[in-house]
Amino acid sequence: PPSLTSEEWSRFFHIYKPPDDPSFPTLGMLLGQHVAGVWYWCLDQAIVQRVLSTRTVHHAKASCLLAGFLKITPMFLMACACRP
Repeated sequence: PPSLTSEEWSRFFHIYKPPDDPSFPTLGMLLGQHVAGVWYWCLDQAIVQRVLSTRTVHHAKASCLLAGFLKITPMFLMACACRP
């Protein structure tokens, strides 16, 4: 963007920020992403309800795979839509 200086622009190309960074601290990112990932992939209400409502272990595994497929499908759709 034209409103950013070259020094401000270069900050966007560093993956790990210093621990005292006010907008994106590394420690918070490392610890927080695990909690968010576990919630999103393991404790989501849709997955939990699918597993608890099944009659067999086979159906529970299949429902987890279906829920995971439904969750990751939008990423592939966006990736395909962004291609020129």
